[in-house]
Order: sequence, then structure tokens, then C-alpha cells
Amino acid sequence: MGVVTQILLINPHPLIISRGIYERHDYPLCVQSRLKRILEVGFNHNLSYYERGYKKHTRGRRWFCNTYYHVHHVGTVLLFRASAFTESHQVDPRVSGTYIVRHASEICFVAAKHTPRGNAACLLWRLSRARRHERITCREAFNIYCSNYVGHQVVYTRETCATRSPVRRPNAVE
Repeated sequence: MGVVTQILLINPHPLIISRGIYERHDYPLCVQSRLKRILEVGFNHNLSYYERGYKKHTRGRRWFCNTYYHVHHVGTVLLFRASAFTESHQVDPRVSGTYIVRHASEICFVAAKHTPRGNAACLLWRLSRARRHERITCREAFNIYCSNYVGHQVVYTRETCATRSPVRRPNAVE
């Protein structure tokens, strides 16, 4: 699983948190992560997300983080560590933490906290370009490994996460 997870982290296509279970009310929406460079000790990514708006699934401010990922074994356990730094060089607790990799495939991995409590308790990371039929096994793995975690369940959707606004053409007829 370690090599598969590392291959996902060096993929040129963005990774997204497709599904997540968060304990805190200020969980992030629309998390995306893109490789900047490979380091000797891990991977450096640009990570962005929207903070949750006042209504449950609306977008607030967009945050950008300089993020470092490390994947390593401790005994037989595969750990995934995310250290995301805000523009003011502070660790962002909404998207940082150490997780156990519970499942990994060519397009996704499930990373969960050791206990079913805590913010960002269980996350499904996947390639944004994954096809619909490829996502099925990822969702099944998330449901299996994250079923005993409690909190706010978040699903990445195009409707919520679309970043492009409509382009207005000067001579367009409305």
C-alpha cells in the first residue's frame, strides 16, 4: 500500500478529498492538492479548500496551504502525515494530521485517525480525474473503513466545488 499511496502523491493530476468525516464544525470543503515537488523525505503540494459557510454546504473563504506529505511504515502500520501551513506559516489543524492508511488503490486511498474521534477522522483521497465506475471501489472502501467514525460527513461535489465562474463576454446577448 505504501508504494501505491506514494504514486498517487506524485501524480500530476490533483488529488481531492472525495469523502470525509470531521468532528469539528469548521471542517473544510472542496479540498484539492497538487504536487509541487518531490523531496527526499516526502512530497510538497499546493493544497486549497473552502471554509464552510454559514449554511451547511456553502463555500466561505478559499484557503491555500503549502503542504508536506510523508508516507512511512511504523512496524506493519502505514502512516500518512499531512502538515499544511497557512500563508502566515501556521499549521492548519483543519487539514493536518497523522493517519493510518487503511486502503490504497491506483486511484484512491483511505486515511483514518487511530481512533474514531478527532477532526478529519476518516478521509477518502482520490484522483480528481477518476471515472465514475472507478470510484465505486473507493466509496466501498470508505464505507467499510470509516463506518465507525462519527461526525460531519462531507462529499466533494461539482455543484459545491466548481471553481470557475461564468465568463461574461462583452457582446453577449442576454
